Amino acid sequence: MYRMQLQIDLVMIAVVGDRDAGKTRFMHIACAKDLRKNIFRSTAVEEFRTLGTLFKVVPGSADNGLVSAVCDGADAIIVVYGAEKGARSAHNWLLRIRRLLRGAYGVHVLVCGYGVRHTLGSPAPDDVVYMLRQHPNAEHAFVDETWPEGIVDCTNRIVTRVRRSPPSPLSAYEISRALAPSH
Repeated sequence: MYRMQLQIDLVMIAVVGDRDAGKTRFMHIACAKDLRKNIFRSTAVEEFRTLGTLFKVVPGSADNGLVSAVCDGADAIIVVYGAEKGARSAHNWLLRIRRLLRGAYGVHVLVCGYGVRHTLGSPAPDDVVYMLRQHPNAEHAFVDETWPEGIVDCTNRIVTRVRRSPPSPLSAYEISRALAPSH
């Protein structure tokens, strides 16, 4: 007897960031609390699934076509940046996505400073404040693999935000294109 497994993804979230920012490791922790040691630089889009959510991780070296293809139709975007480049890197990614995609301003965005040391209660660094002022729909968190629960909490928070709101403008645009009569 054959068993067919049906996988339905209710939410799709694109994960972007610079090369070596830690996107793949971040997702291993978020989806399985798995602290793998041998993670190499990604050369293609990687997919992670958990609880009805599909996360698509875009390689940091991706061209505009690949970034557009993955982010088009996304319900939310997670931008991961590392300590070396700071939140200015996240700001640049958000500008890039907004240049490429119509409707990107209404999409839920979570920006994660992965491995960035920040003292609880101290003011946010200037680059984080600047990025948040430029992207008012973005939420920011400092996360680290020494506290995997924080990473899981961040991904759960963005998924919850998506499920409580109407479809993102990107996914709504995709639905309208699919339903439009062809000429």
